[in-house]
Amino acid sequence: MQKQPSIVDILFRYQRQEPLSEEDKRMLEDWLRVSEGNQDLFNDISNEEEWSRKLEILKAKDSRATWNLIRERIEAGRERSVPGIFPWRKYAVIAAIFAGAVAGTYLLVRHNNGIMPAREETQEERFKNDVAEADPKPTLSLPDGTLIRLDKAPEGILNAANSIWKTDSNSLLVKASADQAEGKFSTLTTPIGTRFMITLADGSQVWLNAGSSLQFPSAFSGPQRKVILSGEAYFEIAKNASQAFVVEAGGSTTRVIGTHFNIRSYPTEPTTKTTLLEGLVRFRAGMDSVVLRRGEQASLRHSRIISVDSVNTQASVAWRENLFWFESESFGSIMNELARWYPIRVSYQGKITEKFTGILPRSRSLIEVLKILEFTGHVNFRIKGDLVEVIPRKTGTESP
Repeated sequence: MQKQPSIVDILFRYQRQEPLSEEDKRMLEDWLRVSEGNQDLFNDISNEEEWSRKLEILKAKDSRATWNLIRERIEAGRERSVPGIFPWRKYAVIAAIFAGAVAGTYLLVRHNNGIMPAREETQEERFKNDVAEADPKPTLSLPDGTLIRLDKAPEGILNAANSIWKTDSNSLLVKASADQAEGKFSTLTTPIGTRFMITLADGSQVWLNAGSSLQFPSAFSGPQRKVILSGEAYFEIAKNASQAFVVEAGGSTTRVIGTHFNIRSYPTEPTTKTTLLEGLVRFRAGMDSVVLRRGEQASLRHSRIISVDSVNTQASVAWRENLFWFESESFGSIMNELARWYPIRVSYQGKITEKFTGILPRSRSLIEVLKILEFTGHVNFRIKGDLVEVIPRKTGTESP
């Protein structure tokens, strides 16, 4: 599946003086017209002296303080959002670039001593073979057991009985039919390295992240519109006051009338999270329930206790913009995320207690991402086929 480049990736290649396609140039011109702040940012990228100055600042200062300054700029910029554009999208770009340093790499790292160590001399040996790109094989399973490979299927109607259409390389459309019963569910599955969008029979849109599946009917009937999620998805729900929309995920139920929200419920993770971007939702688990408001996230752990926090919603939905967004994440959590995007297995050669904060383009190769993570000074990696070994660094030299 051809991935559309994000503005972060385009700026990355521009700063490295790599050639841009006509589509890249068009996206860059559109982004520059959004605001004077974007133009100022572009001028900084074009100024080698300015990049060197920012690198020295990042080396001299605690990165948490730098991160706070970036977030202040994000918050200040929200008031100048452009109609029709998700406000977080361009500010995620600003955060990513201002967190950037050497070689146009957009990241912010947190160090124990605030100093960025040099790359290991043996890195080339450890990374001599990159992992092959994921072979995207999204599938659609119909109620009668028929399995359709969506990457192989041509655009057009996939199944007349269920009125499901493939509208482009990574989108489906369900056309409602009055004679279809709600009880029969189809399942859309996205393996590693793949995302897919589906428009449901009621007009609601769902973006499915890698390593996820969504069970949905061909028509909604009765008092509610129900779907079942495993993994992560972003929802934009068509309003229908007489028929609430319900998402079941990881032992929880999210109930809405019309709103925008993200649900993360991977079976390999201990927590189910619902993050609200717009509207109101009720999050329920067993006999307990909470009402979420914009900017809040409900979390359900195996203890079945619900907690609610105010969160950075940009981080929760950055995957839709083809970004990895980590805020004080453990390396275990980071490697789990990478394993959903690259076809890898992961093993650990010791315990790593440090955290990482950064924004990285998903369009880069696995080796490029691992090199960025090594730049923190906390870990080394070794690639053996599809196995990535994670090696803690106790000193400035490589672990044996």
